[in-house]
Amino acid sequence: MSSTVVGENRIPPMARRWTRHKLDVPIRVIVHSEEKSRLISGRGKEISEGGMAVFAGVELHAGDKIEVEFTPPYGLPIRVQGIVRNRNGYSYGVEFFTVDDEQMEERERLHAALNSVNGLGA
Repeated sequence: MSSTVVGENRIPPMARRWTRHKLDVPIRVIVHSEEKSRLISGRGKEISEGGMAVFAGVELHAGDKIEVEFTPPYGLPIRVQGIVRNRNGYSYGVEFFTVDDEQMEERERLHAALNSVNGLGA
């Protein structure tokens, strides 16, 4: 990340809340609508405790709520709730969120996976 210059002042880049880990893993994006739920295969490109960069052939928009599921190199699949925050073509920035205890357990499993191996492709 580079700094931005405004007038005579140099503004440092904003620090991220979570460390990003580079990876390239298969994922499933689950999109729910009133009519049906769809499963779309995609790729996870970066991950942190707070979100994931996702590439998937589905039309999503900022604010859409989805689920992202992937399997770490060990253990059971992890499924987390997310909201699309930004988009560039079919690449999406997804922020994870939790609304109940079950989803909090999945976030804790994600946290443990990221801390234990540093090996989801990092």
